This record gives sequence, structure tokens and C-alpha cells, in this order.
Amino acid sequence: MLFFTDYGNVATVERCNMDGTNRTRLVDYKIEQPTAVALDVVKKLVYWTDAYLDYIDVMDYNGRNRHTIIHGSQVTYIYSLAVFEDYLYATHSDSSKGSSSVELLQIHRFNMTAESRTMASLGNTRELRVYHKLTQPKVRSHACEIVLFGKPGGCSHICLLSGSYKSRSCRCRTGYSLDSDAQSCKKPKNDLFLFYGKGRPGVIRGLDMNIKSSDEHIVPIEDLVNPRAIDYYAESGHIYFADTTSFLIGRQQIDGNSRETILKDELDNVEGISVDWIGNNLYWTNDGYRKTISVARLERASRTRKTLLEGNMSHPRAIVVDPLNSQPSIIDENRGATWHHSNGANPLGIVTRKQIMSNR
Repeated sequence: MLFFTDYGNVATVERCNMDGTNRTRLVDYKIEQPTAVALDVVKKLVYWTDAYLDYIDVMDYNGRNRHTIIHGSQVTYIYSLAVFEDYLYATHSDSSKGSSSVELLQIHRFNMTAESRTMASLGNTRELRVYHKLTQPKVRSHACEIVLFGKPGGCSHICLLSGSYKSRSCRCRTGYSLDSDAQSCKKPKNDLFLFYGKGRPGVIRGLDMNIKSSDEHIVPIEDLVNPRAIDYYAESGHIYFADTTSFLIGRQQIDGNSRETILKDELDNVEGISVDWIGNNLYWTNDGYRKTISVARLERASRTRKTLLEGNMSHPRAIVVDPLNSQPSIIDENRGATWHHSNGANPLGIVTRKQIMSNR
């Protein structure tokens, strides 16, 4: 089983199976700010702390037989909690000694009259665990044991224990979905989907066009900072992206493979990119010290880059290409939209700033 605390509009201690099913609320009264939880897996007891009401309480796995172990100034603002043998171990902030003073407490969990003992001052500590093999009891066999071809519980990707260690559910990594056998994982067809980039944290994700499924349609492109521009090349299955804060243009296949940075130098503020799927080229705008429109081959981009346009632009931002008619369209924030031939020649203003103010 999995136990967790939550506080906000309604503070709770909850329980669910380890595959996320059968979510059950165990505590929702006399609770304000539960900050830590710990288990006695032998006796099947749940201990938790409340940093607002200053107590440590205990109950069984079903939410029954609740009672208080300790409360009051001895246990003000507890950050973490651990159980071993007859004792609870907790870190708490002693306001009388300053907010940065965190003490380690030892509390007898069966003798309510025993005084808690301060074991150490730990500075700015927020987490605590007891390391001992007795805290993780073994079983002879379980449902997620490695079977044929090294698959845990027969699952292609992830095996999760369910109601007990004798039952399991298979799950798939992000970007894949569970097949009809409830064990194998398959890739979405990826014929039609939306993909989008966002910051904080920086990530690019795929979304079902019909909003029929919560499954993601690509393996997310993660560990980005601020992906401001994205495009794709269907032939190779690559998503191209510009991470403006990291000053790079990169790509990754929709199955999560072949992540690489293809351009790094002289990229001040790339606000737009566009893939020429006929000529196998990548176009991008650069709104930095130099105001430029550039192009490079999709392969060996760093060795084949060329500046097509420079100057006579204030803030080059969005860009799209039409290789069938050999024309890219560029939006300059202060000047409007312009068409050029793909080699940068013959600019034609089609929308002026007086007609439209672009702001993606």
C-alpha cells in the first residue's frame, strides 16, 4: 500500500494501492498541515505529524484506532518522521532557538509518559530515514519477480505491486500505452497529434487531437529550460526545438531516441524555427544583438549554417516555410509579416505593423 499526506483546502492522510487504484481517505478531521508520515509495516500502523497543530498521531491501515503519541511545544513544526523498534525519530524546528535550528528527537511510541529526547542539532535538515534491513522485510516470492526475458512480473516496462505483494499491474513509460494483453507496451500510431512546449519546468509533450486519451503521444522532451520554438520532420520522426535560455537548437525522435544538440553557437534569442521538409533544411530567426534569419541542413547543421538575412528587422520572431512554393514567411514584431524566396531574395511586405501587431 501507499500512504501520503496532503494539505490545502482540505488536509488529509490518504491510502491507495501501489498502482494508484483504490484511493481511500483515512483522516480528514482534526488535521491542518500534515508534513510527514511513517509506517510500522509489521504492526500495520501509520504515524503522521501535523506542523500546525503540533502533534504526532497514529492509526491502523484502515484509519481506525487513532490516538495521539505526543503533542505540544516538544514537537513544533516537524519536518520528517521515521520509525524503528520502540521509537519514533523526528526532525523539528525549535522556534525559541531560531527558525534555522533543527533538532533530532527520539520519542517512545508505546510509553506516552516518557519524555522525548533531543539527540542532535542538525542545522537545515528536512528529511530523515532509518537505514536497517529490518525496516524492509523480505518475502519468499512476489508478483513483480523477474521472469522470462528479464521482464519484471512479465511487464514490458513497469511492474507495480497492487493490493498486496502477490498481485501486480503493468504500466508503460510515458509515450507508450498498454496493449490488450495488459503486459506489453506499444507506441501510439503517431499519425496525428498536437505537440507543445512550455517552461517551468521546460518540456515538450504530445497531446491527443481528440482528447480521448490521457496517454501522451510522444516520449516527452525533458530537461529543457524555455522551449520557445518547435517544429518537426515527419520523415525521420524528429521534433526540433529552440531552447532560448540555453542558447541551443536541438532535436529528439518521438520515441525518445536520438536526443542531440544540433546548433549551439551564435544563438542569442531564437524565437522561431521552421523545417523545410523538401530540401531537408532548418530555418530560424535570431532576435539578439544581431537580427538575422539563418538556415542550415538538418544533418550536420553546425557545419552547414548560413545567414540569409541580416538587418532591416527590429524583432524577427515567428517563421514558417512553404517549400512547395519556395517561400518562407517571417513575422517581425515591429514591421509585420514578410515573404521571401527561400534563398532570402526579393522580400515582399504583405502585412504592415499598422495592420497587425504580432505577439505569440
